[in-house]
Amino acid sequence: MFGVYSGEGGPFGCVIVKDGEVVGRGHNRVLADLDPSAHGEVVAIRDACKRLGTIDLSGCVLFSSSEPCPMCEAAIRWARVDRVVYAATVHEAEEFAGFMDRDMYDGMRNGRDLVPSKLIHIQGRLDPFVEYRRRGGPVYRRRPMTEAPRAWRPDVAVLYSQCVGSTGLECGSRRRRSSLSPS
Repeated sequence: MFGVYSGEGGPFGCVIVKDGEVVGRGHNRVLADLDPSAHGEVVAIRDACKRLGTIDLSGCVLFSSSEPCPMCEAAIRWARVDRVVYAATVHEAEEFAGFMDRDMYDGMRNGRDLVPSKLIHIQGRLDPFVEYRRRGGPVYRRRPMTEAPRAWRPDVAVLYSQCVGSTGLECGSRRRRSSLSPS
């Protein structure tokens, strides 16, 4: 209820428990942080990862006030949380509070893109993945970061020109300026 009373976000709260101990807490902070990803589950996952010193939350159970949205569900999977327990369904959140995530759930279940997307082929686009494989590290291996060789860093100017071109539109069919466009 803190998020509701404080005006920081919606009525979504979450705790993460491991071995009977709360290791992560979060409530919706979308409005307070001006961050659309600051859902209660994501905030709690960030808190648990920092407290435990790992991004692997195996052995943890996530308790949420509502059925996790597709973004939160993906974050939960990436964090390898074992189980989710929630108090209200997406339908109840819509009925009682007006949250309308059902189209996202339905779209994802039916394999529909939620945002128009388009793959572009630019020179060097796979170089970071090839370099990662060449180094032989498993996903999430912590290594000291050094400056990446320029050869495998995508050039923003090239990406911008191929994506936006002379039309001033983003790749795909959305009708707004690219986030890469100059201010």
